[in-house]
Amino acid sequence: FNPWPLSLDSVMSYQQVTATEGQTVILPCTYRGEITTSCWGQGACTLLSCSNSIIMANGYRVTYQKSSHYSLRGHIERGDVSLTITKVKLSDSGVYCCRVEKRGWFNDIKITFTLNGGDWFAIKNLWLCC
Repeated sequence: FNPWPLSLDSVMSYQQVTATEGQTVILPCTYRGEITTSCWGQGACTLLSCSNSIIMANGYRVTYQKSSHYSLRGHIERGDVSLTITKVKLSDSGVYCCRVEKRGWFNDIKITFTLNGGDWFAIKNLWLCC
């Protein structure tokens, strides 16, 4: 018995993305199911929301954008809420959280964006169940 099930049809992502300083980077976050709201935050996911929100969408379009440095260029209405960061710089390193609101338990992806030496970055994702 698992009291904390992870719905496999809710949120999906990829293993790793790399970028050099000055490039455009995409942090993948997609979901299936009902069209719903989503947000990206800079910092760890909190229990109820994105911390330090940088972009939000209502399932059809972006409703909040902190800066033109961040955008959602995928088909939002089809569940593609991948974050695009243009002209990546060292100060962009840190933790990013993609939150897709679903009925029941939250289904989060936590994406860590860190500098790994030289002038290249690596982004790795971790599944969070609860």
